[in-house]
Amino acid sequence: MLERQRKFVEYVIQGHSGTRAVVMAGYSEKGADVRASKLMKNEEIKAAIDKAHEEIRKETKWDKARLINSIERVIESALNSCGESRPNESAALKGYELIGRYIKVEEEASSDRPRNFAFEIIEPKKETA
Repeated sequence: MLERQRKFVEYVIQGHSGTRAVVMAGYSEKGADVRASKLMKNEEIKAAIDKAHEEIRKETKWDKARLINSIERVIESALNSCGESRPNESAALKGYELIGRYIKVEEEASSDRPRNFAFEIIEPKKETA
């Protein structure tokens, strides 16, 4: 693996976007998005990123169950209102989204059923002087 490719892998693992990692690794900014896409398809680079992620998971002892349990605790906390405060539905929905993304929950492709959404409009409390 070339030095710039090694640096690219390092920056991707640190959490930078592919385009940003390309530039930080020393490639030209011009066409950085295309270069990032090509690098991410490179089998040697994909293997290096996967190996690094696996090592991080082992070192931090994070696994699927621990991640989902942690997100579930955040969701529960967000939905349990404390005193005067309302449940933080936005935070709970984000938690559900993260779990869905992690376990790759996908909508059934054959489903022709219409989607139903319900919204509640809540007026803010008026402050009294």
